Amino acid sequence: GCCRRALARAADIARPAGIKRTANFAEAAALSAELARARGEGKTVAVIGGGLAGLSTAKYLSDAGFRPTVLESRGLLGGKVAAWKDADGDTIETGLHIFFGAY
Repeated sequence: GCCRRALARAADIARPAGIKRTANFAEAAALSAELARARGEGKTVAVIGGGLAGLSTAKYLSDAGFRPTVLESRGLLGGKVAAWKDADGDTIETGLHIFFGAY
């Protein structure tokens, strides 16, 4: 009856999205493979920005044998997900847990 159909729909919704079949995953995998083949041989690379994108870029470049230097204009890393300690020693987070298309 209707309950059985509702349960079947719920089971469909609960299935993983199949991320490995998405174009975004394929592009990221191709870039990772290309960087893995790169021979950085200790060359220094500047990465502008210490947010999530900059930090992950520096990590991939380091894995490929480059020596990344992250340049960040503020005194802390993390960009929109940064946290810091205030004068009392309490950890303060920016609170940004959702990224919107326009800021």
